[in-house]
Amino acid sequence: TVVEGWELFADVCMVAAVEQCLKFVFRRQRPSYAKQGTFFCLPGEWYSFPSGHTQRAAFISRRLHYHLPWSSQSMFFLLLWPILVAWSRVAKGRHFPLD
Repeated sequence: TVVEGWELFADVCMVAAVEQCLKFVFRRQRPSYAKQGTFFCLPGEWYSFPSGHTQRAAFISRRLHYHLPWSSQSMFFLLLWPILVAWSRVAKGRHFPLD
């Protein structure tokens, strides 16, 4: 429904705000082995930890877990999605493996 959509949007925005705060707390530099971009929309984006993409993927995966009918296939994909997002961020050189 529309209300649930707005609630999910607000929750994702809150996750992004927490991510930005954590980036300023930890201030971990991005990997030097990969060329990094120079344009960032938000000030905290030049820091590496935590990975916002992975954090949001894990959050949305967890939220979908409550709304999808339970099956071993859906649980497999909901678990696999954040793992693949995390791997892709490391593979692109934007994050360290423990970010």
